[in-house]
Amino acid sequence: MAIYRTIYMNFWKDTKIVDDFTPEDKYFMLYCLTNDYTNLCGCFEISTKQIAIDTGYNVETIERLLERFEKVHKIISYNKQNKEMLIKNWYKYNWTKSDKIDKPLLKEIEKVKTVEFKAFLVEKYNQRDTVSIPYPYPMDTSVADTVTDTVTDAKKKFEEFYNKYPRKVKKQEVEKWFKKNKPSNELFSSMMNSLEQFRASKDWQKDGGQFIPYPSTWLNQKRWEDEINKPQQDDSWERWLKEHDE
Repeated sequence: MAIYRTIYMNFWKDTKIVDDFTPEDKYFMLYCLTNDYTNLCGCFEISTKQIAIDTGYNVETIERLLERFEKVHKIISYNKQNKEMLIKNWYKYNWTKSDKIDKPLLKEIEKVKTVEFKAFLVEKYNQRDTVSIPYPYPMDTSVADTVTDTVTDAKKKFEEFYNKYPRKVKKQEVEKWFKKNKPSNELFSSMMNSLEQFRASKDWQKDGGQFIPYPSTWLNQKRWEDEINKPQQDDSWERWLKEHDE
């Protein structure tokens, strides 16, 4: 079964390509984007000797091109020890927000040997849905585990939130919100504390809870930051004690 790689037609009109690339650069870039070793994550293992065989250049020329693309163009990085190539803008044209690519994409990221490359891919993965909440990963642990743990953590938080929320509707939208935003432990704790107060509020308790918003609405509008209309406490007993003490 043939595997195809998409090359956008505006490659030839891109200002960087037009202004900065030599004919040799263009040929080498097209090879990097379409060779047999490319994959979904944009980081793959390939030796300089194999690149030389495929392109017809000698190894010295390939090493010169790799250095040029890393230091001048800054769009490709190559690790000699692991023989891995990272195409830095690959994710822009080959990753989507579809849930269908999650498992194969994570699987490929987990295989990456070069720590710096894997860290880069983890960051881009966590920014795939939103650029406002990047995930901070510890460099002294397995980055692959961090990616998996991030997804698992978001799912656990979704389940805890949805189980506590008194109105059980739009479940898929709620799960999608948690998967997209990946709230930190601190933010999630604040959200859950606020939810408990809303559950006890006068507005949510009256008329059979008909004024409780959909959980997806509560999340999307950041309602945990709202002022809570707390029910008035019955202080008749305290007033009676105070009057009789006097």
